[in-house]
Amino acid sequence: MQGPTQLVREITPLSQVHSPLIWVACRSAYAAGSLHGCWLKAATSEEELETDVEHMLDTSPSTASPGYALHATQGIHGI
Repeated sequence: MQGPTQLVREITPLSQVHSPLIWVACRSAYAAGSLHGCWLKAATSEEELETDVEHMLDTSPSTASPGYALHATQGIHGI
């Protein structure tokens, strides 16, 4: 499987990103006491976001049933 196209944490430091971001995390890893997730560019297509979330879940240390949650945002104002 090809890696994500919008994984901000692997492309550039967050301090240099000037677009809205969302932090998506693996729920089962979080429930097990581990924070596993990634910052994604919010202004991207639904298909790209789904691919990136799927990749994040595939790389999770948790083997429980997959699920994800939006835990944080950056640069999204007035919503």
